[in-house]
Amino acid sequence: MTFLCGLYHYFLLNNQIPLLPSITKTGIKTLIGVNLLVILFCTITDEMPGDSFGEGGLITLTSVANLLAIAGLSFLILLLNRDNQVHFFNVKGSHFFWFLSAVGFVFLALDEKLKIHENTDKLIHRIFNLQETMLTDSIDDFIILLYGIIGLIVIYFYRRDIKLFMNGKKYFALGFVLFVVTAGIDFLHNIHFVIPGFEVNDPKYFFGWYKVAEESVKLFAEVAFALGYYSCYTFFLESQIKEPRNQGVSFHK
Repeated sequence: MTFLCGLYHYFLLNNQIPLLPSITKTGIKTLIGVNLLVILFCTITDEMPGDSFGEGGLITLTSVANLLAIAGLSFLILLLNRDNQVHFFNVKGSHFFWFLSAVGFVFLALDEKLKIHENTDKLIHRIFNLQETMLTDSIDDFIILLYGIIGLIVIYFYRRDIKLFMNGKKYFALGFVLFVVTAGIDFLHNIHFVIPGFEVNDPKYFFGWYKVAEESVKLFAEVAFALGYYSCYTFFLESQIKEPRNQGVSFHK
């Protein structure tokens, strides 16, 4: 958070605007291409389905890169949406949404790399000495769902100021749909709890493809969000070019 604040004030005090449409557009295209190539490469080269789709592998690193890219786009939008007359920590300012967004996606990147929600699941089991059931085994899934709910609450709180869905709403909608699909696929990992007596001839093969599906959909969800944030970035950028002013773009009524 301190690092992001420092960058914000550096650009603010030096009146620097990140006018990087071509570079950012190239970055978005690269992000999409890299995700597709990584999924294809890992699927083709795995001896068993899902070998490269576990925690800590190439897929995880790609996901971390996606989340950090979204955080970077959030920070660029923050710079474009700044207001010299509004204190940085004024939570009612529309700029503060983009700050929260940048911090949130940095946290999600850390969660992806450090397995925060998985370790929280294990810690809860250990502290309360819980036996594994369908409910307790899905604690980490509920934590991920909580992340999504918090995000929706923040969006709802700032809806009138930032007009987030004015541009790129189709990408955000797709991202949330894919997020829900990812959660649903993850829940199917406990299919033996959901359907008593469910069996497959080769569980490792079956759940390997399940992992491929889950992680692939998750990467596509992240790419969809990146496209949404890029759409917002270009919207604010075009507004700034058309109406340059020190306080940036504002949608306050």
